Amino acid sequence: MPKRLTDKQITQKLIQQQAMREQQERIQAKLDQKHRYRAIREQYEESRDARNRYVQNEQSYKKYGSFKRNIKEALLTEAIMYTYGQVIPQIMTEATIARGVEPQTLMRGFVQDFIKESGGFSKLLTRFRYKNEVLSEYATLIDEASKDVEENVDKSDDSSFGIPSNTKETFYAGLAQATPEEVVDTIKSRISDSISGFLDENRAMKDAITDIVNTNQAKTAVDNDQLKEQYHGKTDEEIQAIKEHRLQKIDRNTNILIREARDKYSKSVLGEMVKTLGKSVMKDSVIRESFFTNNTLNVDAIVETAVMMYGLLETVNALQIVNVDEDYIQKVLEDMSSSSTPASKSEQYKSETPSETKSPISSSSSSSSSSTPSSSSSSSSSSSSGMGSSK
Repeated sequence: MPKRLTDKQITQKLIQQQAMREQQERIQAKLDQKHRYRAIREQYEESRDARNRYVQNEQSYKKYGSFKRNIKEALLTEAIMYTYGQVIPQIMTEATIARGVEPQTLMRGFVQDFIKESGGFSKLLTRFRYKNEVLSEYATLIDEASKDVEENVDKSDDSSFGIPSNTKETFYAGLAQATPEEVVDTIKSRISDSISGFLDENRAMKDAITDIVNTNQAKTAVDNDQLKEQYHGKTDEEIQAIKEHRLQKIDRNTNILIREARDKYSKSVLGEMVKTLGKSVMKDSVIRESFFTNNTLNVDAIVETAVMMYGLLETVNALQIVNVDEDYIQKVLEDMSSSSTPASKSEQYKSETPSETKSPISSSSSSSSSSTPSSSSSSSSSSSSGMGSSK
């Protein structure tokens, strides 16, 4: 029979058991605390990763929204550039190239400005849908290309944003098919006629100014002896003063006659654009320097820039994108006189790198593709009147 424990022994054993339980509880508490800390840390890391993924996705979606808008605007730009890029004579780009400015890049900038000034790509694209057959087909091509791009990108991965090469090829082939050849030929003819008319009126103006200068130079050929005979009794100082006053009067009259000659012979829209652009260039010292070569104003570069602007007017008028009437032309001339001039734009493109200024969806050569457009498409735009003469 086991020995019975005394009360004191029982008490000591209970105390020992209680101490062991408390020690086990403390150990378990520490283990539970470590597990809790680990769980909290893991939860925090998962939450942090989720936040990072959310932020990255948000940034990608924002970039996608911007990319989506830019694609449609770029496609609209290229649709206009397809015709516009074919109509400017190469001979009218040589001085521009010599200045370090790529003509197609400068022209694309003019198109982008035209889109903004017309209310933006969305408003202009809506106009395309209902204006005529050619523009409606352009709108369809832009919609199809945009949809194709959207289906081939991962909205959460901005590295996938781009236009597949087959989409580009289909788009430009569609532009070639939709653009009537006679429209392009008509625009070329109008630009050629305007350039010829401008050169003719410029030659006539120079001849008139030469006659004015020669005539007034003859009037200044009066020596002091002749004046002494005419103004008998006057002192040498008085004779000299009379002579200087007469010369000043002749100079004033010469300047007035020259201004009148310039106004008389600057009747064409292109002539007005050249004159306005020339004045605009002279207003800004930075831009003025870029148009000077060996301290001589590069008139050829000014004329070429004006021809490119005029070519865009003929293009959007012939395609019936806008009605280029007298009021529209007047607004263009006013804009050319403002601080935001085509001259400053050409200087901007001169300072940029090719990668910053080339077409958003292709090289510049694509926009002036030599593919023969189908003449089966018809549009009343080919019958629009030109705008060679200013009112």
